[in-house]
Order: sequence, then C-alpha cells, then structure tokens
Amino acid sequence: MSVLFPDYVSAWETDEHRELRKHAAAFFAKEAVPCQERWADQQCVDREFWKKTGAVGLLCTDIPDAFGGGGGDFGHEAVVYQELQYAHDTAFGFTIHSTIVAHYINEYGTEEQKQRWLPKAASGEYVLAIAMTEPGTGSDLQSVRTTAIRDGDHYVVNGSKTFISNGTHCDLLVSKRGRVLKKIGMHGQDTRELFFADMRIPVENLLGGAEGQGFYQLMRQLPRERLIIAIGGVAMAEAATAETVRYVKSREIFGKNCVRQAEYEICSRRMQSGSAGGKGIDRSLHRAGNRPGTLDTATASMAKLWGTNRQVEIIDRCLQLFGGYGYMMEYPIAQMYTAARIRKTKVVKSYWRNRNAELDPDADYVEIYRNLVTYEFPWDFDQSLSLALFRSYAVPSIGNLLDRTGEFGARCQKRRDDTVLLMEAPLLQGFSEGSGRDAIRRINRMHGAYDISNNDMLYTLATFVVVPQRWLDQYGWRRLEEGETRASVNFYREFGRLMGIREIPETFEDFAQWMDTYEGENYGYDPGGRRVADTTLALLRSYYPSQLAGPVDAFSRALMDDHLLEALRLEKPGSLVCRLSQGGLRVRARLLAFAPPRKKPKLARDSSRFRSYPFGYEILRLGTFPGGCPPGKSKTDGGC
Repeated sequence: MSVLFPDYVSAWETDEHRELRKHAAAFFAKEAVPCQERWADQQCVDREFWKKTGAVGLLCTDIPDAFGGGGGDFGHEAVVYQELQYAHDTAFGFTIHSTIVAHYINEYGTEEQKQRWLPKAASGEYVLAIAMTEPGTGSDLQSVRTTAIRDGDHYVVNGSKTFISNGTHCDLLVSKRGRVLKKIGMHGQDTRELFFADMRIPVENLLGGAEGQGFYQLMRQLPRERLIIAIGGVAMAEAATAETVRYVKSREIFGKNCVRQAEYEICSRRMQSGSAGGKGIDRSLHRAGNRPGTLDTATASMAKLWGTNRQVEIIDRCLQLFGGYGYMMEYPIAQMYTAARIRKTKVVKSYWRNRNAELDPDADYVEIYRNLVTYEFPWDFDQSLSLALFRSYAVPSIGNLLDRTGEFGARCQKRRDDTVLLMEAPLLQGFSEGSGRDAIRRINRMHGAYDISNNDMLYTLATFVVVPQRWLDQYGWRRLEEGETRASVNFYREFGRLMGIREIPETFEDFAQWMDTYEGENYGYDPGGRRVADTTLALLRSYYPSQLAGPVDAFSRALMDDHLLEALRLEKPGSLVCRLSQGGLRVRARLLAFAPPRKKPKLARDSSRFRSYPFGYEILRLGTFPGGCPPGKSKTDGGC
C-alpha cells in the first residue's frame, strides 16, 4: 500500500502486514507527529517513547517471539518504517535499533545473549546502537583504530566513535558520551560522539563468543541494512509528494486557486515514472521477507542507489512548489529536505565505474574484472598481484616447490612473463574459448605434474582475490564498488573451479578470512622460499637504473607487512622509508582521481617489463614442462 497509490498492493504484503500498517499509522499519528518540534529542540526523542513503541508491539517485529519479538518477517519491519516516514518523522532511531542491531544479536548472539538482551530491546527498555564510524576514517571498517584488548575476563576498549545514532539513550553501548552533534537535518534524532577510555567489557558480552568475527558479521548484514534505507527513501519521497499535492491544491493567489499545474504534473510524473524502480525494491523486499538469506549485496545496493537518489530528487522538486514556505523548518517538507540529504548517494564520475554499475556481477563478471584490470587500475593490479604471488613464497610448501622447479633461478623473467600471459588470457577472452580456454588447460597440465595440495592452490587463489582489494583500499584512487568486488570474486571462483580447486569460498569476506587464517597457521621460513623471494626482488631491481636498485628494493619491502617479512627473514626498512613509500602511493592516488578515464586498455604484455617474447608467443608453449619439451621444440633448439 502507498500513500500515493492506495489501490496498489505489493506482492509481499499480507493481511497481517496491512493490519500492522493501520496500527502503526494510528500510533505514530498520536504519539510521534505532535512531538516533532519538541524532539528537534531537545535533539532526541523522549526515552518514554521507546517504551511506548515497544508496548504496542512496533519494535523488533521480525525477531522470534521466543525472544520477545513479534515473530514476523522483514516485511513487518518495512511496514513500520514506511508508516514512520508517512508520519513525517525524522527523529526516531527505529531502524538502527529494531531493523539492524537487534538482528545482529539474533543472527550472531549466543542463546544466553539473545535471552538476556532481545526481550528488553523489543519492549523498549533497552535502546540499541552500533558504533562504527570513527573521526578521520569514516565508515572504512578496515581502518578503524579503536582497540579491544583482552585482560582476564574483560576486554579493555580505547578509542572514539562519531555520528552514532541513538548515542544518548543506548544501553548496550555504554561509554563516555561526548557532545550532541548538531546536524543540518534530522534535528530530533539522537546523534552523539562516544569515547572509550580503558572501558572494561565482560568477555561474555562478545557477540557470538568468538573473536575476530565483527568485520565479517557487519559485511554479511549489509544487504538488509541497504534495503531498509531504500524502503525509507521511497516512503519519504511518497510522503513529500502527498504533502505537496495537498499544499498546491489549497494555495490561493489573488483569490484564485493556484495549482501551478505544469510543475505539479512534472513532479507527479517523476514520482510515477519511478514505479519500475519501486517494483524492484518490492521484489527485493519479497526475497528478504519470504526467502531469508537470498537477498544479495549487489541487488540491495542497487535498491539503495535508486531509492535514495529518487528520494533526494523528488523532495527537491517538491520543495520548490512551496515557495518561501519550503525554507521554513516548521514545514514538514523542509524537514524532509534536510533529512534526505544524508541519504544522497555520491554520483560516480568514473566512466568505467559507471559502466561496471550497469553490468550484472553474476553474469558479466569477466567484463567487469577486465575493465578494472585493464582500464581503471592497470598499474595497481600489476603491483598488487605481484605482491600476491610474493606472499605465497612465505608458505614453505609453496616456496620450496617453486625453488625446486629451478625456474626462478634460471629463467625468472620468463617465469614472470609466462605467468602474466597465462593469467591475462582468460581475462581477455573468457574461460570457454580461444586462448582463455587454452591457458586454463596449460595451467592445469603444469600443476598436474607436481604434488600440490588443494589448500596451497586455494591459498594462492585467495591472494588474487584479497590482496588487490586491500591494496586499492589503501592506495587506490577509489575503492571498489560492491558489484565490482563481487565480480572479482566470481572471476576467481570460476578460475578455481576450472582448475579443480575444491571448497572455494563464496564471498570476499570468506576469502579474506580463509587467507588470513591459512597464513597464520602456515607462514614460516624456508630457504627455498627465501631464494625465490631474492630472485624476484632482483628481477624488480633490474627494471630500473642501477643507481635506483637500493631504493627500489627498500620500497618493495616497505609495502610488505611484518608477518610476511618475518616469514621470509627479510629486513624491514626504517620507519621513514615506510612512511615515504606508503605516503607516496597515497599522493599518487589523489592525483589520479583528477585524471580522465583511460580510453585504451593497458595490457600487461604491452609493458616494458615484458621481455621474453619479442616475436610473439603461443599459449600452449608457455610455462614449465617437467616431463619434457613443449610441442614442436627440442633441447637442441633451446625450447626447453
């Protein structure tokens, strides 16, 4: 049901949803609408309002009733949030509490934690919040600086967070509270800074009981969070349009009704033209409510992109129809206008990012990944994939095998060029035909001649997925979009499948966790691995004038983490060298952000570092041939 299209019924809505909608609408009309101005003045809702909302069953509607919730589905949460938007509310931190944080507890908490926390969350006795954003790092979860160090039966937490919704009233995030933040919109919503100074948290409060899972838990719940934001965006846009219709129909100038018919029709048509996108959100909501776990990140991200951008666009158009009154904060349209601004999704400027956004990461993953490697980040992928291969030398079983082949000692340049060509062929041609298919066959024949464990193969595959993204997070001129990350994962999942690798992770987060665990369990020193590392570093130095050999070597080691350096027994450069090396890459990234998009692909084989085949090559003759020479070659003509 919609305030603009009352006869339209979404496929996911049941009679129970519609009854809940009526109940929520009546409650918010009585308890929330009259309080908006007072809540804006005091910069938070009344604490008693949380308890009232819980008492009438509007909190935690999709939490199992065994834990005090409503026992419903995601559609119940959506209905309540839609009605909150239709009531022109911009103050109540409903989604943070009910849709997001309560769901983390229900999904990952232990039985004891769920019994202890969820009933009080459903009743409104507890107010929930989540503290991710930090000063200086924003929402980059991989760069947070707050620490939690175990000390006996407690974790000692130090750090700070900012822009924390429900920061005043929250009960499950108790800390030193900083100032209330004054925002351009959502004046009544409770938003604070939080500070942690040797705050002690009992070990039994660790969500799920297992350390190191927070990042992965957050990533896995992003689709749900993005979908509820999309739903709220569309609902607020509908509420703004309905409010505008009422206003322009009642407005009179010189005694005559002034509808500004042309402008009104434009606004109405813009709202109705979005019905296709709205139906896409409806379908996503249907999946979230009826098939839990099937809503993927890419679909939810597209829903959020469409819903929030349409929210901002429509409310902006509606505001113009109010004339000067639209700029008065006492009018709901002004409150919606300022509240919507935080939802505006950044318009991408990159041609290739735009292009990738138009593609399906599940069907077009080869094209998306090709665009990233050959157009958007060719140098970054070349460097990060080289670093990925370098990491494998620190696994003794891999480093020792590579050393025993003799390829790095005798033909290091050829070994590098062959690897580049074999990896680049599927990128350019796909996996099913031509040189891409031949490259996979050549790789499988090479690996089949050696005794390589599935885990070592899987680890190498994981480095190709994880290391480039982490490099771009630190040194890229932009981060990858969700769909781009998913396409990269799909590309290497298919690569691994065709190589016969078993138990391949399904998501980036799973790949990263698997890689980090494997390194923690297997990294160690091996003389063979060290020799391979030394010859590789020597090859890198050979690409530069001799007077730069020392700085190039130091720069390379400055980009390696302590765990890798220790495993290979390589000396870590001084702190100044590390800061200059890493800082230089970040300066490069900022400069590249202003560069025009690349129009021609930059292939690895076009690089000056590619030296082994000045007169061309054949895929099936690349690589090693432990059992003999490649087809058509012999020892006498130098083919082996």
